[in-house]
Amino acid sequence: MTKAENLSTLLSTYFKDRRLALGLRPGEVARRMGYRSIVGASNQIGRFEETGSIHAELFVKLALALNIEQATVERLDGEVRLECGEGNEQKGCVGDQSSSLRPLRGRRR
Repeated sequence: MTKAENLSTLLSTYFKDRRLALGLRPGEVARRMGYRSIVGASNQIGRFEETGSIHAELFVKLALALNIEQATVERLDGEVRLECGEGNEQKGCVGDQSSSLRPLRGRRR
């Protein structure tokens, strides 16, 4: 399994807002993502929305299930970099922001 990435709360909040705008529960999103263990995937989605922690593979599937384009993720990541800077762990800044785009690189919609 891929090492978990810590993405900013800005990204995770955007994903949660998108899910809610689509009127989907975490379990429905997990089903869209193709998971059989709806409860497990739903819990992982909830943890991401609260903490920003997510496995790269799940992040890609979640972005696709919510129709969130890579350009949107890159824009949000850029905003986080401007706010947080290197090594700054203030509110909204979670860990190393330089790794947050790795999950979507090389993926096309």
